[in-house]
Amino acid sequence: MSEKKEDFRFEDSLQQVEQIVERIEKGELDIDDLTSQVDKAAEILKKCREFLRKTEDDLENSLGELDQ
Repeated sequence: MSEKKEDFRFEDSLQQVEQIVERIEKGELDIDDLTSQVDKAAEILKKCREFLRKTEDDLENSLGELDQ
């Protein structure tokens, strides 16, 4: 995926994954599409995890500054 960091939206990304899962559960994907869609979902989830880690670090830093 070639998303720029500033274009990343956590909620939109989760919605994309949910749509992929829904299509899989409904059997709407053939085997070729299944592989590419699972890969896409995995990449989106990886970006979500990275985003959450960075957000957690940013919050901890901000809260740490309040304690000083």
